[in-house]
Amino acid sequence: MFFPGETEKQFQKTVDVIKKVGFENIYINKYSPRFGTLAFKKYLDDIPWDEKKRRWRIINDLIKKYSSSPI
Repeated sequence: MFFPGETEKQFQKTVDVIKKVGFENIYINKYSPRFGTLAFKKYLDDIPWDEKKRRWRIINDLIKKYSSSPI
């Protein structure tokens, strides 16, 4: 989630899919570059950390809403 270059519109499409499908579980993480990896060389980490955290909370709250098992 929160891939470099992801626009707010693209993120909202992800939110819409999660709402439509009603996933009970999903694996999400905030992108962070790791020196020496291909991603580090290829992608600029252009989404601010606070924005990544905001998006993570939105997705996490949705999953909690649809989850049938206690978290």
